[in-house]
Amino acid sequence: MNLNEILQDQVAFEKLMTAIDKIFDRNPEYGLSRCASLQAAEKAVKEFIRSKGEKVERTHNLNNLIQVAKPLELPDIDETLIAQVQCTTGVRYSEEQSTIKQAYEAYCSALDICNLVAENIEKN
Repeated sequence: MNLNEILQDQVAFEKLMTAIDKIFDRNPEYGLSRCASLQAAEKAVKEFIRSKGEKVERTHNLNNLIQVAKPLELPDIDETLIAQVQCTTGVRYSEEQSTIKQAYEAYCSALDICNLVAENIEKN
């Protein structure tokens, strides 16, 4: 499966679009961008887990999802990518400030994670 096929899942695609849109909006919302990047990466990993016939837990902890996916043969994902995407819910509600650099790094890392995951999802 390639990235285009995994992005056919409208939710993952919409989250990636939201992430980049929130960076370039007239009134940018970097926290919302970071949150959308996290959700896109989560959706990809959750799809990988589902593709292996496993149930997916409801969580916004990307690292926990990746730990579930590793025994299912998901290749290692660079810790830096995970760290750049992972954020708290505080960024969504402006309780925690976010910068354009953090938002952009989260977006790029989410794209890398989605691509890696997509390359390892077998078509059923």
